[in-house]
Amino acid sequence: MDDVIFMDAEIRPHRALSERGMITLVIIVTALNGASAAVFVAKGAYWACAILALDLVAILAALIAVYAAAGRIERVKVTDRAVSVTREGGRWTKLIWESPTA
Repeated sequence: MDDVIFMDAEIRPHRALSERGMITLVIIVTALNGASAAVFVAKGAYWACAILALDLVAILAALIAVYAAAGRIERVKVTDRAVSVTREGGRWTKLIWESPTA
């Protein structure tokens, strides 16, 4: 016998930047870091270029992590027999919590 489904909701993470916004942000940060690196190289502080490059790599890694997490979904399902919360990725589903109803 099939369970009666009372609620089946998807919870998706919110992204503050669109893909176009992310590209624009990376271009602006790269330009500012490049200008700063040129000033530091002109003053003889070559090590500052490495620090600015690490700054750019850290920003890129954070943005990639945010966009990778955006593909995950949490599903809350309420039936007449149980309440369950599952986390779904691209190819996998993991049960987080399940409880029988009263």
